[in-house]
Amino acid sequence: MLEDLYRFKCEVEGVTLVCFLEHEPAEFNHGEAPDFPACMNLVNAFCGDIDIAHLLMQSIADHICEEALVMFNSESE
Repeated sequence: MLEDLYRFKCEVEGVTLVCFLEHEPAEFNHGEAPDFPACMNLVNAFCGDIDIAHLLMQSIADHICEEALVMFNSESE
């Protein structure tokens, strides 16, 4: 399953995390449905061998998702 996810390594509060995120592409012009920008959803955040994603504050998870999306987009260009 992890092979289908985007791998993103980052540092949070001095701790290195290896994160795996699901990319959701932007959706535009689908009839009455609203437009949605592309986004990333945090699935796992490993500190060593331990997944701590569920322990992260929402603001930290949001920051990881935003930074991962920027990196994903720059790699896709």
